[in-house]
Amino acid sequence: RAVPVRAWPSADASDHARGSLRSLLGPRLAPGGVSDRASRVAGPPEGARNLRFSPRLPRFVGSNRSPVMANYHYMSLHQAWVTNQKLVNIYGVITRVDIPRPCSGTDYKQRVWVTDQSARDISFGGGADDDEGGGGGAAKDVMIMFFGDRDALLTNAREGDIVRIHRLEKREWQRRPQFVAKIGVIRSGAAAGGVARCHFCLFRGLPSAEGDVLPEEPFQTSSQKYTFNVTDRANVKRLRELVSSGSFRDAALDNPFTVPISSITHVDPKKTHHADQYDLHCKVLEVITNPETGRTTLVVWDGSDSRPFPPGVTNLGPSGGGLESQSSVNDVSPFGGVGEYPAFFFVPFEPERAVTRELVDTYENARGPIPKYGSAFPVVMRNFDIAKEDMPSRGAWIRLMKLSSWVREGQRQGLFTQHSSWAPSRPNPWFQEAYSERLENNDVAMWAPRGIEWEGRDGAPNGKNTLTKTAHAHVPLSTLREVLASPAPSRHRVAVRVVGHYPKDVHDFCSTSNEGGGENTLSENAEWSYNLSLVLEDGTARLKAHLAPPESNSFFHGVPACDLWESSVTYDRVAAKTNALVEHHIDRPHEGWVVVCLMSYLVPSEGVKKRDKKHPGERCFQIFGTSVVGPHA
Repeated sequence: RAVPVRAWPSADASDHARGSLRSLLGPRLAPGGVSDRASRVAGPPEGARNLRFSPRLPRFVGSNRSPVMANYHYMSLHQAWVTNQKLVNIYGVITRVDIPRPCSGTDYKQRVWVTDQSARDISFGGGADDDEGGGGGAAKDVMIMFFGDRDALLTNAREGDIVRIHRLEKREWQRRPQFVAKIGVIRSGAAAGGVARCHFCLFRGLPSAEGDVLPEEPFQTSSQKYTFNVTDRANVKRLRELVSSGSFRDAALDNPFTVPISSITHVDPKKTHHADQYDLHCKVLEVITNPETGRTTLVVWDGSDSRPFPPGVTNLGPSGGGLESQSSVNDVSPFGGVGEYPAFFFVPFEPERAVTRELVDTYENARGPIPKYGSAFPVVMRNFDIAKEDMPSRGAWIRLMKLSSWVREGQRQGLFTQHSSWAPSRPNPWFQEAYSERLENNDVAMWAPRGIEWEGRDGAPNGKNTLTKTAHAHVPLSTLREVLASPAPSRHRVAVRVVGHYPKDVHDFCSTSNEGGGENTLSENAEWSYNLSLVLEDGTARLKAHLAPPESNSFFHGVPACDLWESSVTYDRVAAKTNALVEHHIDRPHEGWVVVCLMSYLVPSEGVKKRDKKHPGERCFQIFGTSVVGPHA
């Protein structure tokens, strides 16, 4: 009768499987049941020349499965956490996965967080700096440190994928278990030149598109051969059920370190240097590299507004202590550009650019819809060799972990340091739902006082604190990003903060047409008018808007224009209104917001008499239909 073909376990098979297979099978048999040694002495048995082998082992087309089905004992994450064994075999669902980062040597390191049905039974008992479970007792996931060549790590993994790990090493770090997976060639130590015994398989846990059938085969393995039996099939099925359940969504999203951009807290110098670290779950709007300095800035968005600060506030991040106002409102550039790391306000189109509907459509077709609300939050990449880092692609949802922050010229910025990392992710449904609510409620400014759109009219919650009123209170509010994405001419009503003015000296707010006079003389018939610019800011952008006659005549309500150098009484009244507009406090971010009407228009480029498609001109903005009725006694 036919005899099964004997095959040795693959490199992925356990030592027990190798030894037990030899003892179980005994000497390798030749056809006809004769041992190898007897076959060589006695020759082939009668009829052996016409014998056809019929192996009883299954054949897998297009698969690298090992034909020997070794039996592994798999532990749950809770069992692996409490066991005394140094090598464990586990299955888990990936909740977070870092992009590989270079180590001090030749290896790369990668952090992978996994969960299963038992993870909530693990008690970390750690503090606020724990990477696992959020430092709050019950765990949601467990971190595994992978080391190896970059291409050997989990470079194609994503949230919801299922990982199987054989011979995962369990160590102790800071009196707690630590799981380490060394993959591939060992490049240092006593075992240098050898191959690590730890191996993994990656399975898709969620289909790429609705209706897709999940394959049984892994999409990435660390070895050419791998085992897969009935137990493995059951484990993969069980974890795929977990991925599709709400409990996995909680484990993947309910990370206490993850905060919306609006909830980032400023540095407290009394806390440890890790106290200000936080995670973001966000969408990448742009990846910008400065060609002169080589510095890279990620521009990210999650639908919320970054907390506003006075424009003169700058701090140095974790190493520089708390927030300090280092200059007055007019000593910094309203658009950034000062210092080594300036303020940076990303907008799809520059304020002066003549935007057309075709330009907007082209931009959105290439990069996706322009979000109406929510800050474009800059994350500065610093303190490490950025050339060795993989950058996320524009439009991708990612997780940014262990970020720090600072404030530059009134703008909060994220800091990606050598302790930080990022990981590909899926859209955050909670943030998407919150953004949909903002759109539905037309909540253009999260930090503005409630009811600001009422402008202090009857029934307004903030009626006593209104600084401005407009002639178009029935027009819905817009954000400055919507203004910048609208072709000129356009008109909008916006809720903003005034963070600067030009001229810097209030005495120079008024000018005269100087009709009939020389360069240094004034005509008796000269008329004075307000001519100035205000720097406006909301959660989406900054821009400079002009105040010019005749609209400027009613802006400083009840204060006619005149020579402010000559009339101290009028100057005091104008200065009081101006100070009320530009005065902002670190501890009171909800104050200082006003409503103004804003129009855009095009002016011909210098040297061009007539505008056309080739020379559309420069876009400018002007405040109209607005009066400063405060401050109120």
